[in-house]
Amino acid sequence: MPRPIELEMINSIPLNPNIKKPSSLAEATQLVETGPGVYEIELKPDWTYGPRSHGGYLISTVVTAARQECIKKRPDQSDTSSWTTHFLKPGVPGKAEIRTTILSSSSASTIVRAELWQNSKRCVEATVQQIKSQAPSSHVTLPGPEMNELPFHNLQRPITEEM
Repeated sequence: MPRPIELEMINSIPLNPNIKKPSSLAEATQLVETGPGVYEIELKPDWTYGPRSHGGYLISTVVTAARQECIKKRPDQSDTSSWTTHFLKPGVPGKAEIRTTILSSSSASTIVRAELWQNSKRCVEATVQQIKSQAPSSHVTLPGPEMNELPFHNLQRPITEEM
């Protein structure tokens, strides 16, 4: 019967020195506006699960584009309230384009469609709702862990151990 895994066991596993520290999410979601409502992004290879870009990472890219597009029209609506995402094809590291369209806008919220295209194929489609920014005092910011501080990063051997 496998022995339960304890945090000390995981932390004792050496990191793979051949894998560099991943780029930050802020770096990995940097967009370049190439036209009205159109953004270019270089999907980073260090934000993948196997050969494909991680789904959460792809969501971050389209939500970032939708937010930027909304702020151009409604600077007061910089808080993302919700989104719905559909994954149509897997994204892979490399160049991609995000096309945005404002579907509706009011004094309370703005709805933006954002589509991630790669190699002339639509990979991700999202509908994002932006709302008025909340007062800074209502926000709580907690620091997140660095990727290299997580106990499961860069494992070189399986975690399970037989008794």
